Amino acid sequence: MALFVLQSCKPLLLYDDLYPKFRGTEEKACCVIIRPSGVAGEEFYPVWVDTQLVSGTTGKTITSFPVDPGEHFIIVKSDTTARVKLLFEAGKEYYLGIHAASISVPDSSILLRPVTCSEAGYHLEVSWYSLKYSRLNPEKQLRNLSAEELTQERSAWEKWAKENPEKVKKETEYAGCVY
Repeated sequence: MALFVLQSCKPLLLYDDLYPKFRGTEEKACCVIIRPSGVAGEEFYPVWVDTQLVSGTTGKTITSFPVDPGEHFIIVKSDTTARVKLLFEAGKEYYLGIHAASISVPDSSILLRPVTCSEAGYHLEVSWYSLKYSRLNPEKQLRNLSAEELTQERSAWEKWAKENPEKVKKETEYAGCVY
């Protein structure tokens, strides 16, 4: 019982005031998620690449993780789910922003969308003092998505894609950044 209590007291995320250089490698792309506005305050949003839990965010944070080349879903969950489907290339950086779906109702749901290279540069240069870098605590055991859950996410994305062809075009045309 004591072990359970100690495990549950560990934080989900670790924070750093400075963040690393966001760079893809010869073998991997680098995905960076920026949550600049503190959408939903300090609520924890887990982040998956397909079924693998890779990171998480809270209000006013930035996080990053490596991604294998190829097509992948990036999934962020709160009370609602936000997802994008991107084609990743090794050596590139891909910036995504988490935003409120409605300015008038900021806690209603979230959006996850590609961020232009210039907008990402702005956040990295101007907002560095207000955004903390977040990463999963390696001592915390969190759950990956099941294959069935990923299938449900793909179906939900496909339904959304049929209803939003212009937004899908922005996702499919997003080529990432190289610095």
